[in-house]
Amino acid sequence: MPHIKSLRSTLGSIASCAAGVFFVSGCSGLTSENSSINPSYLAYTTMTGTVTVPDTVTHGTLFTIQIQTIGGGCTQEAAGTDVTVNGQTVEIRPTDRTVVRNDCPSNLIYINHTANAQVAAAGVATIKVIGITDAPAAGATNNQYIIQKNVVVR
Repeated sequence: MPHIKSLRSTLGSIASCAAGVFFVSGCSGLTSENSSINPSYLAYTTMTGTVTVPDTVTHGTLFTIQIQTIGGGCTQEAAGTDVTVNGQTVEIRPTDRTVVRNDCPSNLIYINHTANAQVAAAGVATIKVIGITDAPAAGATNNQYIIQKNVVVR
């Protein structure tokens, strides 16, 4: 079984925060030479992350999305979530922090993330949480993994 520390270290360091009219973001964006911020694993070995959304929300009002990503080894904490809303589509990209050290535990854990979003108009909104996997589908050109949910917007 591959060790998360070695998988995470090959991904490089990314961090971004942005804001806009229908855009809500919470992210740290701070790194040091001893840590990196990487896309979160939504699927790793036999584990799959979870996404919890309300059944119904009110248009123009913030609602909360709960996300569990997979970590372990030197990756033990959430770094943030980037949230983009475009019409009835909400894209969430969670990130986790990996600390570089020699004494990382040999474990797999769920890491909790919280994101907030709002949708301007009534209808059905699609929530897409975009992360990565250690086992891309056959023929895939990248290791992207998406968990998708729908929410009724009144």
